Amino acid sequence: MRDVRIMPDSILDDHATIDTSHRTTNVWETSLFRPCDAAISRLQEWCEIEDLDSIEAYIALFPILERVLIEAQEQIATVFGEARGVIRLDSAGSCDGLPRLFVEIKTALPAVEAVERLDVLDNGWWLDQPYDVRARMIPTLA
Repeated sequence: MRDVRIMPDSILDDHATIDTSHRTTNVWETSLFRPCDAAISRLQEWCEIEDLDSIEAYIALFPILERVLIEAQEQIATVFGEARGVIRLDSAGSCDGLPRLFVEIKTALPAVEAVERLDVLDNGWWLDQPYDVRARMIPTLA
């Protein structure tokens, strides 16, 4: 398999690292570059990331998600306060064969209040995201 560069090395050096060690049949796991380590580190301070390698590969396949995940962290903190998160991939309900990225919000709020705040998050930020982001990522309550 030849090493195909998606971006020039000068850009990759600042934002990602090349990883050609993955040999798999799943398209979303075959990405040749990884998301910025700083972004992943920042997310790990706020949430648990299930199957980090798969999450990194998925974000590399859909790079806009890196920015949106950082924004999600900020928006969730604004709306929910001391909430934590879990980021995971799940293929349930997928119509294109690719999994979706779930951002599960863990909060100690009563259920009714948590659902109301999720509505605030949806209406105040999430629904303004581009369709391709909303098709790949779903913020929800844990």
